[in-house]
Amino acid sequence: MKIKLAIFDMDGLIFDSERAFEKELKEVMHSYGYELTEDIYKSTIGLTGKGLKEKMLLNFGMDYPFEEISKKARQRVNTLFKNGDIDIKFGIPELLKYFNNKGIKCAVASSTKSEYVDLYLKSAGLRNYFNSVTGGEETERSKPEPDIFLAACKK
Repeated sequence: MKIKLAIFDMDGLIFDSERAFEKELKEVMHSYGYELTEDIYKSTIGLTGKGLKEKMLLNFGMDYPFEEISKKARQRVNTLFKNGDIDIKFGIPELLKYFNNKGIKCAVASSTKSEYVDLYLKSAGLRNYFNSVTGGEETERSKPEPDIFLAACKK
């Protein structure tokens, strides 16, 4: 059986970005008087939109300024990517070149919004290796549900 498609998650697989996002979020939250623990952060990995907001409000209270803090943390992470300060995981460029040479299509399925996935892949010079990007805003249910991967297959 010939492999036709390889689907990649982004954070933690293509880029070493989860630790960077945790650090930036922790710093922004601290400036607002909130303390982000590693356990709370880990419990949010893979969540998007409504599910992520609900989890953060549950942990920090209904007055937690979710949109404002999330926006500031995302801006800081965007700057890290634009400046080349987020590392590509070992072997990813070589694997993408291999798949490309073998005619295997590649897609990204990430909980991160697709506009940011595109930005990060372009910043790293990897966007041309991917036939499609499916972001967290494109499905109703977050990981660990398979919806985002199924949506990537349909593209």
